[in-house]
Amino acid sequence: MSDFLDKAFSSHAAVKDRLRKSILGQADLDASVIRRDDVCVVGQWIYGEGGAKHRSNALFEQFKTVHAEFHQEAYKAMMLASQGDNARALAAIEQGGFQKKSAEIAQCIGKMKKDPAFK
Repeated sequence: MSDFLDKAFSSHAAVKDRLRKSILGQADLDASVIRRDDVCVVGQWIYGEGGAKHRSNALFEQFKTVHAEFHQEAYKAMMLASQGDNARALAAIEQGGFQKKSAEIAQCIGKMKKDPAFK
């Protein structure tokens, strides 16, 4: 489980880089996909094996909520960029809602790694 949580942390940290590249026109991301919290590896775990095993765990439910909010903030940044407001889109991922949700995901993963329920 710890390996999965490390992978979850790394994969969500990489989203910021891909999002930045997309905003700058250096990569393509599909806004309709980035908006969904059930498509990425972590989302598949949340709605699959993780949910089946940890559904009644408050920390899991917090992680699920923050993960969904993280995807919504990524989508908001992409929408700003699609409207030509790259400066606000970049600010959103660096110091706005996206950054806040990224930090919350990291906190949740840190707590889950220490929680015996996730061993």
